[in-house]
Amino acid sequence: MIRIKALIKKEILQIKRDKSALLIAFVLPVFLTFIFGYAISIDTNKVTIAIVNHGQSSSAVTDFISFFKGSKFIDVKLVTDTDKDAERMILSQKVAAIVTIPNDFSKKIIREKTAQVYLATDGSDPNTASFSGNYVNAIMQQYTDYLNEKHGIKTPIIIDIKQRFWYNEALKADHLLNIGSIGFVLSIAGTLLTALVVAREWERGSMEYIIASPATSYEIILGKVLPYLALGLGSFFITFSCIMLFFGTPFKGSIIIFAIVGLLYLFLTTGLGLLISTASKSQFVASQGAILVSMVPTIMLSGLIYEINNMPKIMQIITNIVPAKYLIDALKTLFMMGNEWSILIPNILGIIALTVLIFFGVVRKTKKSLE
Repeated sequence: MIRIKALIKKEILQIKRDKSALLIAFVLPVFLTFIFGYAISIDTNKVTIAIVNHGQSSSAVTDFISFFKGSKFIDVKLVTDTDKDAERMILSQKVAAIVTIPNDFSKKIIREKTAQVYLATDGSDPNTASFSGNYVNAIMQQYTDYLNEKHGIKTPIIIDIKQRFWYNEALKADHLLNIGSIGFVLSIAGTLLTALVVAREWERGSMEYIIASPATSYEIILGKVLPYLALGLGSFFITFSCIMLFFGTPFKGSIIIFAIVGLLYLFLTTGLGLLISTASKSQFVASQGAILVSMVPTIMLSGLIYEINNMPKIMQIITNIVPAKYLIDALKTLFMMGNEWSILIPNILGIIALTVLIFFGVVRKTKKSLE
């Protein structure tokens, strides 16, 4: 019993010296609980849409649009009379669906007691596309009930919805998950590969030799990053080949742009891993930190599984500093839409901006370590 007490006392003293154990035991659970309970939701609470009204101003059309605007499940971002305006909105991912009212809508309701409405949804996110169809159908039913009650029509009015899906016509969620696997591999592999580099040197006692060498801090950073960048590129193309060969995921973009996006993101993740490694000086802490800052945000805050628009505003703002958000958006665009520059350029610039910030931190931290 005395020996056990001595060992317990020794471990308590070790925990006091090593604050990482306290972080893992007390801070990490609070962080993960907060993310699961407050930030993420598998439900789509509100769908953003654009309405295309082909030049009609009748009361039937006005009432029809007002039903959408009055719904708590629909956020009407645009009402226009041209298809191009609405198409630009869905291409830039500002809306998830387009409701088109044909020019004979009012006449057909009055004369034939039936009409058609066209619904185009962004199939690159199958979950939101399904919710969009369900919400629009529900509003259509409310609208036809309103018309039948208002006019006392014995023959019920029927409005038929012609729905089609853009970019992912089969509405296969597997395609989205396969695309996400590339982002997941790059985030985990790129960060973990370099997270242990400097920490390993400190633990082995070989960091002093590197400090004493004539190499500058910039040369040390490049010497540490470039080999693991090459390994990361290998895992990048292996994952891409697997999802193309074995899962048949469609790819509509340029392979050159795809490679550039992957290379830029690997620079970011290897730099992030090196920053963690330089700051921690412990392989255990570095590995835990790498998993925490790469895996958790990629799964929960990138928009891969959980819709960012459904998160609270504060969490939507936080996602802007999550690197995987920009990668997932760029990959979805290249696979599902093609070379859509209105989406690709902002995401590429986001990756570059975060990479610059991370390497700025790496340089400053490395300089401190070498002084």
